[in-house]
Amino acid sequence: MTTNNKVNSLTTPTNHITEIQPSRMQNYRMHLRTITDGLIEMAKAAHKKGIELGVAPTFLGLDVVRRREDGYHELNMIMVPIDFYDIVEVNFSDTMSFTSNVAYLPTDDKNTMLKAVNVMREHFGFTENFALNLSKHIPSQAGLAGGSSDAAATMHLIKEML
Repeated sequence: MTTNNKVNSLTTPTNHITEIQPSRMQNYRMHLRTITDGLIEMAKAAHKKGIELGVAPTFLGLDVVRRREDGYHELNMIMVPIDFYDIVEVNFSDTMSFTSNVAYLPTDDKNTMLKAVNVMREHFGFTENFALNLSKHIPSQAGLAGGSSDAAATMHLIKEML
């Protein structure tokens, strides 16, 4: 923070500093609070129906801190949800299945939602099968973490179901 009428510096991935004026920061906070409050209410209503929202985040800042010994990277980031989401439905079924409103998504072990079920199955040892349905709205390969959000939503629903 600085004292010359500027506040809240953000570090971008290229290590440039962007100063945000206090009045603009107030507007950003109000806008983010409105979006977040709306998403929370929608998520609560959907969850009561057994549906989870895979919410797309956007990154205001992302910094790769270091590469860890396991090959993954440690990150510092500023991430906020945007009013843009996929709808994930999970139901018990006799067989594992995946359906979607788009035909281009993989239906094999490359699918993040199916990967999430398999990881949970290996870790927790359950044998139940699920019918997974995805109503896709977040563009694929757009860097909006749609697949990761959908996998997380799938895991959250299965955790609630079991």
